[in-house]
Amino acid sequence: MLGNGAASCSQHALLYIRIDNLRQVNSVFGLDAGDALLRRMGARLQTRLRPPDFVARLDGDVYGVVLHRTSRQDALRIAEQMHDALSTLRFQWEGHPCRVEVAMGMAMIRPGSDALPEILQRAARACREARKSGAGLLDALEGTELAAAQFRRWTVWGSRVAHALEEGRFHLHFQPIQLLRPGEGGAAASRRGEILLRMVAPDGALVCPGRFLAAAEHYHLMPVLDRWVVRNCIAGLALYRREQPAAPAPSLFINLSAAALKDEMFLEFLEDQFSAHGTPPAWVCFEIGEAAALDHFRAARRLIAGLRRLGCGVALDAFGGGLSSFCLLKQLPADYVKIHGSFVRRMAYDESYPDLVAGIHRKAALLGMATVAGCVESDDLLERLSGLGVHYAQGYAVARPKAWSWPELTEG
Repeated sequence: MLGNGAASCSQHALLYIRIDNLRQVNSVFGLDAGDALLRRMGARLQTRLRPPDFVARLDGDVYGVVLHRTSRQDALRIAEQMHDALSTLRFQWEGHPCRVEVAMGMAMIRPGSDALPEILQRAARACREARKSGAGLLDALEGTELAAAQFRRWTVWGSRVAHALEEGRFHLHFQPIQLLRPGEGGAAASRRGEILLRMVAPDGALVCPGRFLAAAEHYHLMPVLDRWVVRNCIAGLALYRREQPAAPAPSLFINLSAAALKDEMFLEFLEDQFSAHGTPPAWVCFEIGEAAALDHFRAARRLIAGLRRLGCGVALDAFGGGLSSFCLLKQLPADYVKIHGSFVRRMAYDESYPDLVAGIHRKAALLGMATVAGCVESDDLLERLSGLGVHYAQGYAVARPKAWSWPELTEG
């Protein structure tokens, strides 16, 4: 890919560019769609090259770009321009929009530096770290430093999660979900809301999931956390039923991790919990993230079928954030579609997003699914979402999360 003569006269840069969701495009829309996306991306990369830079496809979902005679600073500037150009690419297949997800890693090539395979490995590692961290683009030096720092954080937080489980320092919080258009969103429960997990630090401070979930996933603690949440929710609902038998039925939304999708014993565990406590399965709706469902498609289909067989509700969470695949709705039948919160936030300042949210709502409604808009942070957004026909809203404009108590289920 690079001749020895070029490497000996000046420094160059190698960009390693991975299309994160190409496999999802292929699986949902077919190989023709994936090929069309690759051609579009290759053409867009070409427009950002200077002579004699060049681009080549290294693997199914990976491009390599060589930037000749460049400093690290200039290479990073060009790489950032390429990342922005690819990330903003608007791609549609048969009328269905697909958001392009790209991660990039960069490694410098200097006179007397390592051979090309080692340079490729450094750039690929930086790309992987960029993908994990959400940074989008990292050079090899930054990637190495980030990987070491991330490993240290995971080690610390993994230990903290394990200790919190042993010491009973996990709490459940509840955030209501408001019905926007009575009579159009299905039968209204007395109280719909999502259960949110919080860890309590030794000093009593609440720790949000963003601080510890990645470490819990890395150290395979998510199955334990999933079961802890489910066990406590089902037991609490049983207590509510015994103490307030005449109260209307609640609807509790519980998030499941990707680990639950792959846990072949999870449905059996769930059935045992419902049976042991006498809690109606219809009182629980399990949320499955769109990205996790796409990454583990067969497992997601199996789990959703099992949940529906038990009588539980199913919600597709963060829909549209990775791949806005309306075909997914037909293949993973759910009761609710939770529209990605970033789409809802952007409605406040980008006039293209109300149309996008309305499109998701219409497609879901045609398939008999109710829509829930997340991250609703103003009364104006509540009004606009109601005008679009969205069934439910969740966010600070409705209510902030707070510690879950059973009387909470009978209010409002």
